[in-house]
Amino acid sequence: MKYVGIDGDDVGARLELGFLKNREEDVRLLSKEVDKSILIMSENLQSLGMEVIFFSGDSLLCKGEDLDTNMLVELIESQSITFNFSAGIGNTLRDTYLALKYAKTSGKSRVVIFEDSEYKVLKIN
Repeated sequence: MKYVGIDGDDVGARLELGFLKNREEDVRLLSKEVDKSILIMSENLQSLGMEVIFFSGDSLLCKGEDLDTNMLVELIESQSITFNFSAGIGNTLRDTYLALKYAKTSGKSRVVIFEDSEYKVLKIN
């Protein structure tokens, strides 16, 4: 069983900027773009046999037996137009969380696999 955690890169900061600039339309547009991207990824991952456990805001968590990491990278790349995503893959929720944190702190726009206490980094784009 593999878990996949996906999270938008710097989405919160971009929302905050919209608030600080008092730009309601910027906040609305970004929110709609994030919702659309997460929904598309969720639907595509389900079509690949993954079970979606959670998706909200700019985050998504799913699990499945057979994970094609190349397909996952392609899926994330296809949704990284207005903003980027990072992903973590692990055998447990904890390992997935560690992989996602590693992806975000090592430069973002990455898929990181955490297995056997090792990180494997796949850069997106």
